[in-house]
Amino acid sequence: MIKIKYKIKGALKISTAEQLAIEQSVEVPNELITPDIKTKIVGKITEIYKNRVTIEYPTNHLSKSPTALLNLLTGNYYMFKNVAIEKIYIPHRIYEEFGLGPKSSLKTIRKHTGNIEFPILATAIKPVGSPLNTLVKLAKNLAKGGIEIIKDDHNLFDPPTSPFKTRIQKIHQNVQEISGGKTLYFPHIWGTGKELIDKLDYLEKIGVKGILVAPFLIGLPTTLWISKNYNFFIMAHPSFSGWCMWNAGLKPEVVWGQLFPLYGADAVIFPHFKGRFPISRTAIKKIVAELRSHPNPSVPVPAGGMKIASLDSSLTIYGKDSILLIGGDLLKNNQTLYARKFREITTKIFSTLL
Repeated sequence: MIKIKYKIKGALKISTAEQLAIEQSVEVPNELITPDIKTKIVGKITEIYKNRVTIEYPTNHLSKSPTALLNLLTGNYYMFKNVAIEKIYIPHRIYEEFGLGPKSSLKTIRKHTGNIEFPILATAIKPVGSPLNTLVKLAKNLAKGGIEIIKDDHNLFDPPTSPFKTRIQKIHQNVQEISGGKTLYFPHIWGTGKELIDKLDYLEKIGVKGILVAPFLIGLPTTLWISKNYNFFIMAHPSFSGWCMWNAGLKPEVVWGQLFPLYGADAVIFPHFKGRFPISRTAIKKIVAELRSHPNPSVPVPAGGMKIASLDSSLTIYGKDSILLIGGDLLKNNQTLYARKFREITTKIFSTLL
């Protein structure tokens, strides 16, 4: 069984809750629901409080399929304009039965970088359209400054200016040599079928340790499939999921804090509340709490317009077991010098937590 708590705009009617339970589980008129289906399949209302209703759903009929589970979790509820998912409750045994949740942990990254006490520092190489040599030089400068994860920008696919395989091979090799293996390069991975498998096999062959994926672009079940079949540390990008910041139907803490980790994200990028996107500190606290609620916790990766000069104690909301990501502000300045400043400032901030 899983439980989902919904918030209903306006007055909550029992008939609305019952309709929602049927819609999410069998989606048929009452006349077609046999006693057996009603007992074994249809969602059961377990709690109603003010304008919130909690519905419990059986999972035995899902054949342990993560895709079928995702359909049950989301389904058609969003077509009701007045309904929002507030929280999903997944028992630990469901993680095991469906093969859900993050597989790697921050310990994997700490082992490679040697950083065992403080947040891992990350950045992105960009912009797309830059010549390959420019991107390689950026990555080398950032590795010299001690950045521990250098990821592709999510706009980097296979542009003619920096073709996929050539870019990955050169950047991976250069940052490994300069850092002695302490800086990891996370290429952006996308595609379907054989195209995706070929990319993953290539990265595995040359020794890449982590990847960037956008779960809402390649699919949540596909992200989970990668997690189960490869040993990459998966960093999830919020591309195409940002609408949850304003859409009342699905909250940021549900998308980034629950769904992304459920489907294999070892770390999740989301906007810092002091960055360039309008998200509240309260929402951030909920996201972080959900990321850490999984049997194997997922790592928070605040990003989105953070600046070196503005870093302050507000970062401690993420704890030392986090990955801090600054892109543009590092790239537009002396990359090596500002990378070192990034470490100096964050070490000072987080030393108070030790």
